[in-house]
Amino acid sequence: MKNRVLVLMLATAFVACGPSDKNNESDMDASPNPLLVEWSTPFGVPPFDQIESSHYLPAFKTGMEEQLEEVQAIVENEDAPSFANSVEALELSGATLSRVAHVFYAVNAAHTNETLQATAKEVAPLMAAHGDAISLNPDLFERIQAVHEQKLCTPAIRPSQVYFLRKTLHDDKHSNHIYLMYRTSCATRSPSARPS
Repeated sequence: MKNRVLVLMLATAFVACGPSDKNNESDMDASPNPLLVEWSTPFGVPPFDQIESSHYLPAFKTGMEEQLEEVQAIVENEDAPSFANSVEALELSGATLSRVAHVFYAVNAAHTNETLQATAKEVAPLMAAHGDAISLNPDLFERIQAVHEQKLCTPAIRPSQVYFLRKTLHDDKHSNHIYLMYRTSCATRSPSARPS
């Protein structure tokens, strides 16, 4: 009997002290969003005990803003397009957004609640628009296409980079949008300027 009472007391204390899903802005303002800070956990595991359902949406929005800034920096780079400053930089962009998305989709699939489901509905069109803003950026496409055209005459590009570049243009995560962007850019040119 004493053991059951002790277990009930411990469970009550755990629930009372555990993270809450209340959307309390004053609490969120008091401490940084755990999805947006460096994790000092073993093996870089997300600090699930600190993450509340209300943290995800602002973290998604911050991650999208950061990636758009990174992509804009690629586009505005005054150096000639290269594998490193265009293709590799694009692949490395969006680290925060990627981290937030991986945690969110795993938790939403394994331990969902109404707040997470509402966030998923709100985030889906935002992520689609975000992907389009990057993949349909004609200036970004011009840089990647310039690197692609260099590959045949630039010995500095290694075979592994050529392979990665080909995947970026044809069948990787940016592929369908990159191809669509290429077709769109061709359609807007005068007929004499279109590639054969």
